[in-house]
Amino acid sequence: MLPLHFPLNFSFLPSHRGHFTPYFTKYVGKMPPAIWKKIENSLENELVAISVYATILPMKKRAALALDIDGTITDERHLIPDEVAHYLKELSQHFEIFLITGRSFTFAESSITKLEFPYTLAVQHGADILSMPDKKLLHRHYISAAMLSRLDTFFEREPEDYIIYAGYDRGDFCYYRPHMMSESLRAHCRILERFSPTEWVSTRSYKTLDQGEFPLLKYFGKAEAMHHLQAKMGKIDELHTCVIRDPLDTTLSLLLMTDKEADKGHALKRILNHHNLDLPVIAAGDDNNDRPMLEQADIAIVVETAPQALHHVGDILAKPSKDLGIIPALEEAIKRL
Repeated sequence: MLPLHFPLNFSFLPSHRGHFTPYFTKYVGKMPPAIWKKIENSLENELVAISVYATILPMKKRAALALDIDGTITDERHLIPDEVAHYLKELSQHFEIFLITGRSFTFAESSITKLEFPYTLAVQHGADILSMPDKKLLHRHYISAAMLSRLDTFFEREPEDYIIYAGYDRGDFCYYRPHMMSESLRAHCRILERFSPTEWVSTRSYKTLDQGEFPLLKYFGKAEAMHHLQAKMGKIDELHTCVIRDPLDTTLSLLLMTDKEADKGHALKRILNHHNLDLPVIAAGDDNNDRPMLEQADIAIVVETAPQALHHVGDILAKPSKDLGIIPALEEAIKRL
């Protein structure tokens, strides 16, 4: 609807309080013609434009966009390109924007500094959900420290060790046991540590940690071995697990472990409920951890670089993120609403 333009003298309001104010706070289309005439005659030299939806009634958003970050909206530098940032800003006027990622908050924040509009951010599969840009914590689902002794037993015969993320409010560092890692994994961890604003904490034993809960645990290895371990971990009901490709090393896969309530599907539901939204959802992702979110969406976008097993989940196949494929894919999805 086009904005309505009419002359307005604000000194007119007090003398006509009984007539004008009740109508001003309601939909302008209900305002009696006589009142409109008084408004038009009240001021000769000034025009004030009022948009019906934006000013008097909040504009209802058309849909929610639930987007993965890595490999979906980022380029080869793991950053959101200017073109995508500008496009999402335009969409934010008509769509709710949710970014739902496996990244830690700090790693995610390094990519999203160009986003200059309100949105919701779920990090580490929804272990933490925050409103942005004010960084207000909305929801949290962490793994209890009591789980670590069971995991130590589970991994004791495996060739590598797992690392533990401390959480965004502690600086997103990791606890790790370098004496239980191969030299190649220690080298990889040194690369990961560069993305942490706080130095990682080396320890001989996880039993001595002074933290009672954790957002995410991570184990590294080849894809086939990670899927085998995931199948074995299916007996641990308290955890949600998924295997994804390591965004920093294409030769590795990651077995990610979070609380059973912390996956991208639960995160999407939680965000919609928190904001009391009943909207159609367009979701986009490129790896196995996106499946719970994609399966809930009304329209699912899968990036063509995703594992083949994920392709059949998508309604739209997007070009690679380095080619800005998310933009035409979202345009196509919006046409289908």
